[in-house]
Amino acid sequence: KENGRNLYRIKLSEDETPTEDELKLIQYQSMLYVSTSARLWLTPYLQWLMTSDNRKSLNANNLLHKLKEIDNNIHKLCPLNEMTYDKGIDRYWFWRLDYYLWERRKEYFLNEEQLKIVAKYVFRANRSIEHLHPQNQSKNAIWDNENVNSFGNLALISSSFNSQQSNDPVLVKFARVENQARNSDLESLKMYKIYLDSKRTPEGWTKEIKDNHQEEMYKLLESSYQL
Repeated sequence: KENGRNLYRIKLSEDETPTEDELKLIQYQSMLYVSTSARLWLTPYLQWLMTSDNRKSLNANNLLHKLKEIDNNIHKLCPLNEMTYDKGIDRYWFWRLDYYLWERRKEYFLNEEQLKIVAKYVFRANRSIEHLHPQNQSKNAIWDNENVNSFGNLALISSSFNSQQSNDPVLVKFARVENQARNSDLESLKMYKIYLDSKRTPEGWTKEIKDNHQEEMYKLLESSYQL
C-alpha cells in the first residue's frame, strides 16, 4: 500500500528503480486491470508467454508491445460521435486515454511541475463519468445537450469525488483539480488536461476550447493504435 491505495506492480529485475520501459508495462497492465475483464487480455497474454520461443530474451519493451497488440484487437476505436454520455460511452476510453497521456507526457505537459505531477499518476477503479460543464447549468453559461454530453466535456473520476462535484460550477470543480495536482494525487489526467487547456480558469472552459481539447484527445487515441 502507498498513501492508503493498493498498488499492483510487476517486478522484472532486482533493481529497486524500474526503467522507463518497465514503468510503461506496469502502467499499461494497471490500466487493463481496472478497465477490462482479465479473461479478455490476461489469458491470451499468458498463452503467448507460455508458447513464446524467445522467453529468455523477453524484455519490458516487447512484453508491452504484445500487450498493446492484444488490447488493440479487443478494443476497436469507435467514431467520435458515438463517444458521448447519452450514447453510453465505454469507460475504457478514458482509462486508455489517461495511459497515453501518461506515456507521452512530455508532449502534452509542458513544464517540469506538470511533468512531476503527471509522472505520479496511479490508475484506480474509478467508475463515475463527470461532466466538467455541469448538466445543471443554473450557475454556468448555457450549453446545448450535444456539447454538455460530448467526449471533450467528460472525464472519469471516483464516485466519492463525483458526489462532491454534483452540479457544482466549473470554478469549484477546478479548485478541486488544483488541490489534487498540488498533492500529486490526480484522479484523471484528462481532467487535468482540461484544467490546463482552460488556462486554469473557469472562464477558459468555452465550447471552442472544449472542441479543441476533444479533437486533440481523439487524435491521441487514434495514434495509439499505430504500434
